[in-house]
Amino acid sequence: MIGTLQSVAQRQAGVFSRRQATAYGYSLKQIRLRVGRGLWCEVHAGVYAAGSTPVGPLGCAWAAYLAAGPDSAISHLTAARLWELPVEDDGLVHLSVDPARRPRLGPPVRVHRVQVDDTEVTRLDGLPLTVRAVTVLDCLSMLGRDAASRLFDRALQQGWLRQADVERRLRERSGRPGNRQLRRLAARLGTGAQSAAERILHRLLRQAGITGWQAQFLVRLAGRAFRLDVAFPALRLAIEVDGRVWHSDIERFQADRTRQNALVAAGWTVLRFTWTDLVDQPDIVVQTIRQVLAELAA
Repeated sequence: MIGTLQSVAQRQAGVFSRRQATAYGYSLKQIRLRVGRGLWCEVHAGVYAAGSTPVGPLGCAWAAYLAAGPDSAISHLTAARLWELPVEDDGLVHLSVDPARRPRLGPPVRVHRVQVDDTEVTRLDGLPLTVRAVTVLDCLSMLGRDAASRLFDRALQQGWLRQADVERRLRERSGRPGNRQLRRLAARLGTGAQSAAERILHRLLRQAGITGWQAQFLVRLAGRAFRLDVAFPALRLAIEVDGRVWHSDIERFQADRTRQNALVAAGWTVLRFTWTDLVDQPDIVVQTIRQVLAELAA
């Protein structure tokens, strides 16, 4: 390849378009000859890769975008993989295009004909993809119930998604596929809980008639802000809960310990319960909380 086209291909994970090839001096005849001789392979109509260059997942995403045109963007599970979100990849390339367009792209591309505003698109090394919040919302619309629930909880905890993002999607994209599931997930926001474990704890506290607590309580210590799963501010009691997959995240494990040490140093009492505690021995959880509250009140 001519040097400049080779540089373009390298920036695009090994693929390039017919328009780019002609811009760098290749005629349509030369392109056909190179494809015919196996020097180039056609990934999609009008999109090529060098015959000796294996096209990986990122190259497939670039090829789909180049074939669909500049008003498209990588989205859904493919964007989730690029954002390193905790979702299972289905092996397809997900691409969002304007509803008025019908690009013909074969496997492994799945085309989503949905309106994507410019504000909802960013670029990763030049490749357009939906911003993280939009990517999360799109994934929630297509994942199974359990996987969507886990992603929703994690996205709220990590700040990838805000309540305003959910409300805006439901308000402005009322007819978008998957909104039924999103409404079900959004109903949780009114409880203040950001995980299944927190929702169980809230239910136990309400059933036991325990009052004086706040969900997602913000406390500032030594210039740092922490949100506590449940707090009894008047007695400086913090309750933290660990979800089913809590121990698999090393960074979160470290952050939890740092926060707990800061709280204890500032005079807070910290109780920590696991998923097993909440599910298998809820009576002990309630009894422990009552006992500590009584001791602190005394």
